[in-house]
Amino acid sequence: MAKLLLIKWKRPNIYRCGDVRLMPGLNEVHEKFWDEVKSMPAIKKRMEMGLLELVKHKKAAPDSDEDKGVEDKPEPKCIIVECEVKDAIKIVKETLDHAKLEEWKSIEKRKSVLKVIESQIKMLNEPPQKKKETEGDE
Repeated sequence: MAKLLLIKWKRPNIYRCGDVRLMPGLNEVHEKFWDEVKSMPAIKKRMEMGLLELVKHKKAAPDSDEDKGVEDKPEPKCIIVECEVKDAIKIVKETLDHAKLEEWKSIEKRKSVLKVIESQIKMLNEPPQKKKETEGDE
């Protein structure tokens, strides 16, 4: 399975380049597809402008002694599973893709990360609140 990378798109629109589609916020992109587009002038320019960012994250320690030293372990289906809790929570809070959050919710097992995923989904489902009129305007 291909390695997943985190790419942050800092604009409110969907951006497409080659086989890569970026939603606002953080996106999981297969390394193979990123390698195909990262040298394109449009991608380079957006990275220089700070609109695109390759996000670094720390990998979590193996769950058990059995996992340590296992080289042929398949790549995870989602990037937050391999992250430390702190990084996973940060990634979730910056993700605006409802379908991706639902996918992570079905895979993630750490309670603290699940709580943040559920909170982010709830936030995305709520309609924007209208500003309350100030009382002294009458």
